[in-house]
This record gives sequence, C-alpha cells and structure tokens, in this order.
Amino acid sequence: VLATVAIVAALAAASAVALPLLRSDAPKLPSAADRKNVLAVIQPRTGRVLIEAAPWKGHDGVCYLIMGESAGCTPRGERKALFVWSSGYVRPSGRRGPALWGFTFDPRVASARIYFSDGTHRSLPLHRFGGRLRITFIGPVSFSGAVPHPTDGNPPVRLYDRSGRLLKGG
Repeated sequence: VLATVAIVAALAAASAVALPLLRSDAPKLPSAADRKNVLAVIQPRTGRVLIEAAPWKGHDGVCYLIMGESAGCTPRGERKALFVWSSGYVRPSGRRGPALWGFTFDPRVASARIYFSDGTHRSLPLHRFGGRLRITFIGPVSFSGAVPHPTDGNPPVRLYDRSGRLLKGG
C-alpha cells in the first residue's frame, strides 16, 4: 500500500511540474479555424512548421499561425495583402533573427521581391494554397544587416503578376 501511495504521489508531483513546462503562451491557430482542413508550410531542413492555415469557420476568410509568433483570422479581400516583421524567426542554423512574412488573396500575384536601400533586391518565397483557402503566403524570409528601405519612394515589398508587372493595391 505504501509503495502505491508513493507512486501516486510521485506521478502527481511530476504532472504538477510538467504541465507548466508544456504549456506555452505562444500564439496558436485560432479556435475559429476549421481544424479538419489545416494546411502547413514546413521548413525543409528542420521540419519546423512555419505556417499553418485553415478556413475560418462561418466566414469567407482564413485563419493562420505564422511561426508560432502571430496568429489570427482575416476576411477574404480580393486584392488585400498584409506584411509583418517578426523578431524571433528561427533560421535552419538554429539562430534567431528578424524575418518578414505576409499573405495576399490577390490571385494575380506570381512573384514577390523585397528592395533594400543599397539598390539590391531579393526574391521572396511564395506558398500558394488553393481550394477553400485561395491564399498566397509570402516568406518567411530572414534578414541580417540589410535594411529593407528603397530610396525610390515605392514600398519595400512589391508584388508582381505573371508578366512581371508591378501590382498596385496588392
């Protein structure tokens, strides 16, 4: 009997210590997401989930989770685009640093670039989800030292169609 009591007490103490360690305050895919239809973008070298997306239950829109740092639900907008800077992106090397990610509902988007103050630019990865989502996620892409601030008056992130034309309002 004493051994059983000791085992039960040990298990209770272990679970009391483990629960706070397992719980995380990091954002999660919102509860409004249709969890039966979640799609993901996975970092090839590490297997880390970078983006989760699912239809927004009861709405014409998408719920998303980006790198465990930003989550939300957004209504569909034909030419809507959103870009966010994140400070805690974990690179494949394991080092943390700033990153850019975003999304657009504009079906014309075929490529994306970010422009820097030194006149250089960099292509951004696109992750297109069809079906009920019909959304394109852009990035995430990490930066170190470069300042995304072009001197030509245009925004640093630019979206282009299949012909290479700059899309306005995207």
